Amino acid sequence: MVSINGGAGDDKLTAPAGSATLSGEGGQDTLLGAGGGDVLYGGEGDDLLFGGEGADTLSGDAGRDTLRGDGGNDVLYGGDGADSLDGGAGADSVYGGIGDDSLEGGSGNDLLHGGAGRDEIFGGAENDFLYGDADADSLYGGAGNDYLSGGDGDDLLDGGEGKDSLFGGSGANQLFGGADNDALYGGEGNESLYGGAGNDVLDGGKGDDLLDGGQGNDTLSGGAGDDSLFGGGGNDRLLGGDGNDTLVALAGDDTLTGGGGDDLFVWTGAERGNVTITDFRTGNSGSAQDGDDSNTDRIDLSDYFSHATLPNYNALNGTDFSSPLEALNHHLTVNYRGSSDSTRLTFNGTDNSGPVLTFQGLKISRDGPLSYEESFVSDGDGVVTGSAGNDLIDADYTGDPHGERVDGGGNASPGRGGQDDIVMAGAGDDRVSGGEGDDSLYGEAGNDTLEGGVGRDLLNGGAGDDLLSGGADNDSLFGGDGADQLYGGAGDDVLYGGEGDDSLEGGDGDDYLSGADGGDTLDGGAGDDFLSGGAGDDVLSGGEGNDALYADEGDDRLYGGAGQDSLFGQDGNDTLKGGAGGDEIYGGGDADLILGEEGDDNLNGDEGDDTLYGGDGQDSVTGGAGDDQLFGGTGADHLFGHLGDDTLSGDEGDDSLYGGLGQDEIFGGAGNDSLWGEEGDDRLSGDDGEDLLFGNDGADSLFGGAGEDRLEGGAGDDVLTGGSGADSFVWQGADRGNDIITDFRGGPGGTDADSVDLSALFNPDTLATYNALTNQAFLSPLDALNHHVTAQFDPLSGDARITFNGTDFAGPVLTLQGFNPQSEPPLTSAETFVLGQNGIVSGTDGDDLMDSSYLADPEGDRIDDPERDLPGRPLTNDRIEAGAGNDTLHAGAGNDTLFGDSGDDFLDGGTGNDLLYGGTGADTLQGGEGADTLYGGAGSDTFIVTAGDLVADFQTSPGESDFVDLSHYYNGDTLRSYNEARADAPHTTPLSWLRAEQAGGVLHAAGGLRITSDGSTPVDPFLLNITNTGVICFAQGTRIRSLRGLIAVEELRVGDLLATRDAGWQPLRWTSSQGVSKRELQDQPQLKPVRIPAGSLGGGMPGRDLYVTRQHRILFSSGAGALIPAKDFCGSAGIAECHQQAAQRYYHLLLDRHHLIEAEGSWCESLYLGPALPRLMPLSERRSLVTSCPDLVRTPAPLARPEMRAHAARRAIRQHVQMGLPLQGQPQLTSAALPGQDAPGALRTSAFAPL
Repeated sequence: MVSINGGAGDDKLTAPAGSATLSGEGGQDTLLGAGGGDVLYGGEGDDLLFGGEGADTLSGDAGRDTLRGDGGNDVLYGGDGADSLDGGAGADSVYGGIGDDSLEGGSGNDLLHGGAGRDEIFGGAENDFLYGDADADSLYGGAGNDYLSGGDGDDLLDGGEGKDSLFGGSGANQLFGGADNDALYGGEGNESLYGGAGNDVLDGGKGDDLLDGGQGNDTLSGGAGDDSLFGGGGNDRLLGGDGNDTLVALAGDDTLTGGGGDDLFVWTGAERGNVTITDFRTGNSGSAQDGDDSNTDRIDLSDYFSHATLPNYNALNGTDFSSPLEALNHHLTVNYRGSSDSTRLTFNGTDNSGPVLTFQGLKISRDGPLSYEESFVSDGDGVVTGSAGNDLIDADYTGDPHGERVDGGGNASPGRGGQDDIVMAGAGDDRVSGGEGDDSLYGEAGNDTLEGGVGRDLLNGGAGDDLLSGGADNDSLFGGDGADQLYGGAGDDVLYGGEGDDSLEGGDGDDYLSGADGGDTLDGGAGDDFLSGGAGDDVLSGGEGNDALYADEGDDRLYGGAGQDSLFGQDGNDTLKGGAGGDEIYGGGDADLILGEEGDDNLNGDEGDDTLYGGDGQDSVTGGAGDDQLFGGTGADHLFGHLGDDTLSGDEGDDSLYGGLGQDEIFGGAGNDSLWGEEGDDRLSGDDGEDLLFGNDGADSLFGGAGEDRLEGGAGDDVLTGGSGADSFVWQGADRGNDIITDFRGGPGGTDADSVDLSALFNPDTLATYNALTNQAFLSPLDALNHHVTAQFDPLSGDARITFNGTDFAGPVLTLQGFNPQSEPPLTSAETFVLGQNGIVSGTDGDDLMDSSYLADPEGDRIDDPERDLPGRPLTNDRIEAGAGNDTLHAGAGNDTLFGDSGDDFLDGGTGNDLLYGGTGADTLQGGEGADTLYGGAGSDTFIVTAGDLVADFQTSPGESDFVDLSHYYNGDTLRSYNEARADAPHTTPLSWLRAEQAGGVLHAAGGLRITSDGSTPVDPFLLNITNTGVICFAQGTRIRSLRGLIAVEELRVGDLLATRDAGWQPLRWTSSQGVSKRELQDQPQLKPVRIPAGSLGGGMPGRDLYVTRQHRILFSSGAGALIPAKDFCGSAGIAECHQQAAQRYYHLLLDRHHLIEAEGSWCESLYLGPALPRLMPLSERRSLVTSCPDLVRTPAPLARPEMRAHAARRAIRQHVQMGLPLQGQPQLTSAALPGQDAPGALRTSAFAPL
């Protein structure tokens, strides 16, 4: 795989055919993949990455990056910063990383993961997986059967089309199912779930949730908390769950189950369907059969049984009741169905026809009559009732026939506070004021005015054009029939307009507004509000706060206002304006007008022929399906035409514009813009500024405009016009179309210093082919190019033509329109990027020393020689080919390419971003400064690396094992510094740290070093176990004190009781071993054991020579004691590395926690099972460990003692030796019974003397 590094500065890198690795590194880079599986790294800066066709990997790294996967199954990583990622076609994996990112899957079954930050995630077509992760995210599934998971934070999830599954996670989330049959699960917070069209399943989970099923036959489950459930259209099932819930039956035949708690059921009879309540009065704590009616449920039946309807009831049934409540209980008794154990209500206020309300398990004659508290039906005590006229009902009202008064008036309602009123206004245009307390006000017939006042009030306007005002606290307002006006006031209110053209204003607080039917006007006011227009042509204004506006059906107008708002147009020709703040706006179906206005907005037209204006700020604008018009406005904007024949205009700022499918027109406007036509026959115009134009597929027309522009037609027959300024054209011949450059050098008689990159066609590698085809003997590729252009000149058209594609004269043709090579000066290296010399510094067959003083190149090329270098490139960018022999190469400055060829060579890239190929033999490759790429080639090679390097072909097989010295990056000192900066101290050894980072593909401690086997695939982390450190364990033959005596480590069995310093006898939970061959010890001396001679630790310890690995930690006497790796004892008291060459076997001993155990009479550590160690073990050991000790894997314990830093440890050891102090204290053994056993004489070590 070819690797190209851009280095510092703003680079434009294009991958050749096949697979390549492009690294932009510093600066604002543009990286273009080709048709293979490319790997693109943006590096620091705000970068643009385009994968092209093939399965590509794109990593934006630091900065505000834009990543486009294009075709193929791609993997995209945003990295740090607010990034924009689009997978394009194929099954893509898209990871936002850190920052407020925008992710889009495109077509295909995609995986999208937002990561940290407030992310916006769009699934696109087909079946996608969307994960928000941390912070407040917005997830939009789009078409297909999608899976959406919000994760932490207050998230917004919209399933879109298809059968979607939505999981809110933690936080106060908003979930919208969209079209089709969806499943919505709320999680732990106070959430809002809206099913939309289709047969949906909604589960609120924990918290006080709001569930709205929408259209279709839905199942709603509130779960724990005080929930509000709205069935919507269709035959719905509502399950309140635990808590005091409100269940509202709307259109359709619904089934309501309140569950535990005191629940409120809402049914409006004549306007709705047949409703069944399964557990009225009982909830989950009892049943009608067992009589345990511990819950107090309520249902509002006041519309049907009131003083106004009582005469009708008596006339229809031949009764003479004086109380509406008596009539209700009589009716329920008469309509009891013993065979089904249910009671039915059919009276609708005027007759016994209409919808049916069924109470399952309720028998009035058995369970007792309903109270007015349960039914809101007056029994002559506690309900304030109006007359048939126009009443003023407030604290002074005395017109109730039974003497009830607002705010008590001496007649408190049973079960309610003295100021908690129920008011039934009756017929007429009434004015009702609830005053103090939690009131329930019903306007009933007429044009009524209802004022809730103080408290949590419920206002129901009923028929007529009503005015409802909630007042203070959290109120619920239902307009009913007619053109109503609803004002929520202070508090978190619920406003439901009902039928008619209603006006809803939420006021202060986080409000829920639903217009329902009719042409409604909704204003959220202050707070984070949710607005749903419903059917009809509605006007929705979010006001202040972070609001969500849902248009539903009709031609709607949505205004987000201040804050970060979410606007959804849905069906109809909608107008959506975001207002101030960074807004999310979706047009939905039909032709919409979308304006982002102020802030960094995200606009998506969805279906239809839409018009989108980004406005101020750095906006992301996507047209979606249809023929759309996109305008970026001010700021550095990203515009995506997507499907259809679109028109894109960047306007002011440095914009990025992508046409997508269709025949698009793209205008950069002012600023340094990047334009991509993508598929279709597109027209691109850079306008002012230094622009990048890339036609991609199709027969495109590219106009650079003013400024120094870069134009590349891509596939298809393209026409390129640079315009004024020194423009650069790119044409790669075989993989492009028949292109025409209309104004090279500014056209006939022009003076522009244009250039065209022809280096892929005329270069040292193709020179021999050209000479053979033309029977010439040119020494320079540039001479061959000028000969070719002159020979191909067409005097009739006056145009020069280039047909050579690097191998023959077949294939595409590049036409330089109006360029006459017979009358104009010859083409230069600067114009064409074609070499005027051989351009290669070549070595001899001997042992060469090649640096800036080397003079043996046959064509006179020199390293870092400005007179004989690579034309069209910086003067110090050299190509050095050593040839046979054991050569030494020093490239010096610049981005150089070095080939060692055969022999044992030494290659030094020097400064710059270099490319080194060792060739055959045992080579040493040193990249030097800069981000270098190193290929060792055949043989056992040595790599000397610095931050940012790529080791591209690291080998670990026997006989060809490479070496890279990482000890200065991964050691005890650096590990301690790393762990001290993290609360979880994740790594226990430098090797485990190295392996953990290698598993992620990048060695961050080594400054971003990558070690791969083929240029892209990271080397298996477990294959690095012999490159820089050993394994912490005991050598074979070491004797460990156990209850069975001193036992050789290899003879210990799981279950043996081992002596520990702090906890007495402890069982051995798990053991394993690892062998190191004689060859490995020869190649990697750091694997050799450390010998601790008998008595060297003081006090006769150890009892005989002890052998451990270099990293194995030994207890050292310093205060309460500390752990020091064995290698840090070397050089003191005769302790040293063992120089024997015999094969070794090392053993792991794992106890319930990290302990100090006795080995050869001295204290050493047992195996420490840190959080990362199980993941980094070989698979066989990991499986054994997880199977044997799953509890230890899940809950790793802390270190038995702190570890001392290397420099402090070596100083303390020297001081102890100089002062004649022991390095380890002597244990005082006592005899005691083992806890839980009756074994006299058992060893107890908890009484050892302190060190």
